[in-house]
Amino acid sequence: IHHIGDVHGCNTVLQKYLSDNGGLKENEFYIFLGDYIDRGIENAETVNFLISIKDKKNVLMLEGNHERWLWYWANDGVGRSKEFELVTRPALEAAKISKKDIRQLYRKFGQCAYYRYEENIYLVTHAGLSTLPENLSFVATEQMIKGVGDYNDFERMAEMAMTPKMGAPRGVSQEVPQDAIFIPGVDEPVYYYAMTQEEYDQFMALYNAAEGTCDYDANLMNIITEQAGAYFAGDRSLDDTVAAIQSRVGLYLAELEAVFISV
Repeated sequence: IHHIGDVHGCNTVLQKYLSDNGGLKENEFYIFLGDYIDRGIENAETVNFLISIKDKKNVLMLEGNHERWLWYWANDGVGRSKEFELVTRPALEAAKISKKDIRQLYRKFGQCAYYRYEENIYLVTHAGLSTLPENLSFVATEQMIKGVGDYNDFERMAEMAMTPKMGAPRGVSQEVPQDAIFIPGVDEPVYYYAMTQEEYDQFMALYNAAEGTCDYDANLMNIITEQAGAYFAGDRSLDDTVAAIQSRVGLYLAELEAVFISV
């Protein structure tokens, strides 16, 4: 069973992974976790590949938060994503991808995968879930697609994860600290145990040992997508596009430096 994370328009890398593992095999299962478009430069190639495999019985595609822009475009709408409108959309239109094919592809997207493999049970979604209720059907599919909470909620969520709940598994008379979720149509509850202090300390040691982080600068991305839009539309050469991006980014960084110095 293959779990394939955010592709983001990187079809070459996706095809290399599949090729290195013997291609798309009929006797293996493939779960694509969403966010197939944007950020990369092979959005049309990626979408065409997904269209070509959408009807395979051993392929499951989950929906990520970027796929809604595909749906808007396929229904002649305009989304709020500058990146999609200025970069991804022109690439799809230049490749003459049918909006009907996009609508059919979108209807194939699921929200989660839940399965048992050997002795383990797996729940797979695009976005992270902050908690699991007793009945999984109480989780909104929007949360599975977009996630919940904020990065600053870490300490609060860690405290919740370390708070045990009491319950007795089937066939066990003594209550033990645990949580359980009940999946519709599945007889056995799925138990997951509270995080221990030792596990928390191990995680924090790893977290504190990190020497750097990778941040996403929305202003830089907007500059790149705005300037690249003309290139993908065929209105500007690659060299002119690179020069324009370098010029705009240089001005932006100079403005940031001036702000830091004044502060």
